[in-house]
Amino acid sequence: MFKRLWTYFLFCIFLPLFLLFFYVSFVEASTADDFKTWEYWNSTGLDAIHAADAYALGFTGKGITLALADTGVLFSHPEFFGKNPHLEYPISMDPWDWNKNDHGTHVAGIMAANKDNIGMHGLAFDAGVVSLRTSFSDNELGYLYPKTYLIEDAKIINNSWGTFSEFYLDDVKTEEDRINNINKYISMNPLSSDYFRKMVLDYDKVLVFAAGNDGHLGPCYEGGLAYYFPELAGNTLSVVAFDPSKNTSDPAFVANFSNLAQKVEENSIAAPGVDINSAYSGGTGSGYINMSGTSMAAPYVSATLGLVQQAFPYMNGKQLVDVVLSTANNHFDLPRYTLSLVTKYDENYRPFIGGANLLYLENVRPSPDQIEQDLRDYYQAADFLKRYFLTADDWLAWVEPHMNIYDNVQREAVFGQGLLDVGKAVRGPGLFNARRLSSHDINIQYGIAQALYSIDTHGYYSVWSNDIGEKRAITGTLAGLPVGLNKTGRGTLVLTGDNSYMGVSVVSEGELQIDGSVVANVYSEAEGTLSGSGVLESNMINHGTLRPGKMNQPGTLTIRGNLESDGAIEVAVDALENGHLVVNGSADIDGTTVRPLSQSALRPNSRYQFLRASSGISGVFAPNLFSAFLEAEAVHDTHEAVVFINKIASLDSLAHLTPIQNDTASRLEEMFITFEGSSTQRQLDPLYNLSDKQARRAYEEIYGGAQACLITMTPLNEVLGQTSFSSRRINSSWWGELSNGRKKLDSDSRLGLGELRTKTFNVVVGRDNEVNQYWHVGKMLAYGEGSVDGLFTSGDEEDWRLGLYGSYQKDSLHLQTYIAGGMQKYDLCRNISSLGLEALSNYDSKNVEFGIHSRWSSSKGECEDWYVHPFFSFVLSKYWQDGYEESGAGIYSQKVKSLTNTYSTGTIGLEFAKRTNDSYCQFIAGYKRVLSGENPDLLVAFAGAPSNYFTVKGNEQSRDWLLLSLKGEKQFADDWMIEGKIETEFSNRGNQRKISLKMAHFW
Repeated sequence: MFKRLWTYFLFCIFLPLFLLFFYVSFVEASTADDFKTWEYWNSTGLDAIHAADAYALGFTGKGITLALADTGVLFSHPEFFGKNPHLEYPISMDPWDWNKNDHGTHVAGIMAANKDNIGMHGLAFDAGVVSLRTSFSDNELGYLYPKTYLIEDAKIINNSWGTFSEFYLDDVKTEEDRINNINKYISMNPLSSDYFRKMVLDYDKVLVFAAGNDGHLGPCYEGGLAYYFPELAGNTLSVVAFDPSKNTSDPAFVANFSNLAQKVEENSIAAPGVDINSAYSGGTGSGYINMSGTSMAAPYVSATLGLVQQAFPYMNGKQLVDVVLSTANNHFDLPRYTLSLVTKYDENYRPFIGGANLLYLENVRPSPDQIEQDLRDYYQAADFLKRYFLTADDWLAWVEPHMNIYDNVQREAVFGQGLLDVGKAVRGPGLFNARRLSSHDINIQYGIAQALYSIDTHGYYSVWSNDIGEKRAITGTLAGLPVGLNKTGRGTLVLTGDNSYMGVSVVSEGELQIDGSVVANVYSEAEGTLSGSGVLESNMINHGTLRPGKMNQPGTLTIRGNLESDGAIEVAVDALENGHLVVNGSADIDGTTVRPLSQSALRPNSRYQFLRASSGISGVFAPNLFSAFLEAEAVHDTHEAVVFINKIASLDSLAHLTPIQNDTASRLEEMFITFEGSSTQRQLDPLYNLSDKQARRAYEEIYGGAQACLITMTPLNEVLGQTSFSSRRINSSWWGELSNGRKKLDSDSRLGLGELRTKTFNVVVGRDNEVNQYWHVGKMLAYGEGSVDGLFTSGDEEDWRLGLYGSYQKDSLHLQTYIAGGMQKYDLCRNISSLGLEALSNYDSKNVEFGIHSRWSSSKGECEDWYVHPFFSFVLSKYWQDGYEESGAGIYSQKVKSLTNTYSTGTIGLEFAKRTNDSYCQFIAGYKRVLSGENPDLLVAFAGAPSNYFTVKGNEQSRDWLLLSLKGEKQFADDWMIEGKIETEFSNRGNQRKISLKMAHFW
């Protein structure tokens, strides 16, 4: 029954785990098309930014929190059920009209609505949401923005709002205009102006702003923060809107209401913002609505930043923005022209169409006839214009006097850095942009002046898989400088793309793994490691570590130029191959240390060719003694370098080995010689890869010793004698005893063995029978179990015994004796952790135990206050252990011969006792001498040399023990008795303790 219940329990536990594993494996194997569900398409803007590509790579916003300052989020909407976190920080403005204030819920849905087969889903559908509910007054924003300070995970703050009717960047013509706008805005919004700076400069938040919906050439004031305050440029973004339903070459692709990117081109990006479906807080509070505006474009960018944050959690705010901007698509087909309708406001701030901007994105300004035709074509395609102008002529009559025409308009002035591409952004930077760096990034250490893009991976393993290019600055201190990469901090950064940036690649700290290619020189500094299986198109200068391959796996790293190395070269080795450096030029390796690496073990007396240089190798390798027994000797000829793994010492050559270490090492060394060149010898290779300290420990683990100690440490060893000898005659009775014990053998410095501990739990039941006034006899049945810990061994013991006992008492003489026999089972694991092995054993033993106890009583009456009497006891135990073989440790498994051992003890002492009518108290002090069998030896052979037996000893056990025990018993209910006893034994090499509880029923 128990087994069936246990099987059912395991089934219930592991079946869900198996199904979860299968599901996760399936999801990981999904393609982008698998994520293009009807819910995905209902989100209208996702496919235009390649969201499914990001999902296929596993990025959904999980673990990320996105914040938005807006009109509040109706978290009771089904699209936000279970969203964690979902926090709202409102000013006291309830009751809140969700029909009127539907903007925030719609924006939040675009960012993070659930993927739940309902309605639509957001871009970062697994992200949490923090809502800063506001009506956009300066006081409210000054209260709400600081709420994000303590939410470290909420790094991205979406702002689908902005100041309209003034402050447009296309109205700023001079430096005086810029300063006037700043002063005017601060006077109107002192709190939010201050918090913009604090959020970026003090708390590293990223502020995403909608560019605005007034058809201007540049964004509203907030979208232009990078222009007004260059120190904020790293962490701020302005978002232009486009129509995802149209081709990029369509004149209406750019939303006609959208403000554009003028003066903040390096901080602008375009995203879907026309006819975007998302959650609607009005009506029933569970519906959906289509809206248009840069307000709808901004949350796509904010959610993309969240997915990039999930992909690269080590990046700061500026670096997240760098990735999104640098991966924007700027190679699409441009429209020949586009038209923006300028919104103006009357004295009551009511909007009206007040003008138009006609932008030609080509070098030649068209003729008046072409302009007229373009305006007519635009009218015919724009149904909304027909609501304002009945005919094309009406449209032309109005627009021509209200229109500004611009030609030779650059791509970036409209779209900023390009069209948002989240599928590319989650794969890392697309280029290093010198225009977003500062003079602090200029480096002259590596031959030329250049800007270095520094990245600290903070211990993460991270892959950048885009082809990374560069963009040079046109003006300023960085003008014309190439841009390179500087990898800092712990962790590994992997480059898999064909990278074309022209600056150097430097690994100052951690590891830079190049599996793609880089153009310029590569440098590894003292704390850095350069690895990979890619191509370095120029030179490699190694002052740190150079490792061909990845993750300690062999690979080939190609260097098209020259190799200069005075650091270390690590050569990864496995059973089939090793890492290779292929240098097309020359290799100067003077002073370089070669360090072979292996996930298993290096083979003594082996060789590995690891370097070939077409134009020759010069210099001398440094020696490398990398283990207690092996030396890596690297040598080279004209074009090739080889490392020899030389065996320079035997396993038993270490100084000051203990006896067991020396004996074990000698036998293992003998095996290595015996099995020269065989697969068996390969099992010994790991030993030769160990350090001095590791090897000594390995010898002790391989030796063991616990099995020899356990021969005299069976759970019921001497227990039946102690139980029967301490019994008092109480007519006829049934009795039972439970006991819990601990025994510890101290470490043995002579042999070099550690301590061994056992814990036992025993159950003994018996029946007393009174034969006559002098004789008493009984029978016992016992079960004991124990756990073993120490000497690198753990496991369990079981012990069964059946016995007879008797006693004779006349006058002052009291004699007791017993005989018992039984069997033991052992289930042990010898842990050879130095080699990653476990030696398992299961074996049996049998024993017979005999004992006699004599006591002389000085008592003269039944209830004398105290009495003292001396005692003597003798115990003899015969033990037969079966031979057995360990498994699981290969040649280190032991084959143990059968064994017979005779263990005997003699004890003398004094008993102090007090008796009343219904109770009894006893204290015993004694001396026990082990007469024989305390240190049995095992004959053992290793599986690798099964006929070569040697002796394994356990810890030397003491012959002399001090015994102390305290017992109390109480009679109750006329025919019941309960007894408790504490016993302890001490010696100079160990101790043992036992607590027992006994109950008897007599008649």
